[in-house]
Amino acid sequence: RRVLFRSPHAPYVPAPKYSRQKFTIGPIPGVGDTTGKPPWVTDRKPVRQHAGANLARKQARCLSSVDDNVERIVTALQQQKRLNNTLLVFLSDNGLTWGEFNILGEKNYPYTTDIPLVARWDKAPAGSALSRPGTADDRLVSITDVTMTILKAAGASTTGVQDGMDLSQPSASRSDLLISAWRNRGGPGSMPAYCGIRTPSWLYVRYSPGFEELYDLRRDPNFLTNLASKAALGSTLQHMRSKIRVQCDPAPPGYRWNTAGG
Repeated sequence: RRVLFRSPHAPYVPAPKYSRQKFTIGPIPGVGDTTGKPPWVTDRKPVRQHAGANLARKQARCLSSVDDNVERIVTALQQQKRLNNTLLVFLSDNGLTWGEFNILGEKNYPYTTDIPLVARWDKAPAGSALSRPGTADDRLVSITDVTMTILKAAGASTTGVQDGMDLSQPSASRSDLLISAWRNRGGPGSMPAYCGIRTPSWLYVRYSPGFEELYDLRRDPNFLTNLASKAALGSTLQHMRSKIRVQCDPAPPGYRWNTAGG
């Protein structure tokens, strides 16, 4: 059964008991910094730290009620003695900016592809992270994997399901993940379509006009330093270009290959 919460979305109206709840929001990396970013980012109006922190605080207050409801679901499953035979998956459909690079409260950007994913299944195969409480799993995961995992757990047919891996299997893994999006809505700061590759170590993005971004995620998990122009990383850049040529097919609407930079 699927349970959906609208709580983290505007207009951000928390439950009365959480309306004045205090949250300490630390400095948000990248707020006001557009160094190395494409024109549709650098041309945006400046965003201040307090604006990003205010948005984060509003969302946190709303999400406190989500925590309450998750607790109710788990408690009900325990009381019905169904918890050990239930696959629980908690996730978001997209990330959201808190002012990073002057982008406030928006999605679809390659900087918002990280999302929370928490899963539990007591009857998962031996060695599975899903059956070990508190285990951090550093595999690259796509939302399509959730579908495959649920089908496998339920013993349902996966015929015709071409994407996704069964996350309950410890051996299931991937070396890279395609990310892509079509252009954002028109207006100032409108982002064109892009294709990109995410690996455990790198994020590479190529936008339709040809602008490229390359980030070393081991050293720079917040996408602050675009390395695409570094000659020393030419082989890495070319490798990523080759990957998206193969994997980003079909490309998102409006995406063009016949421009500079790959």
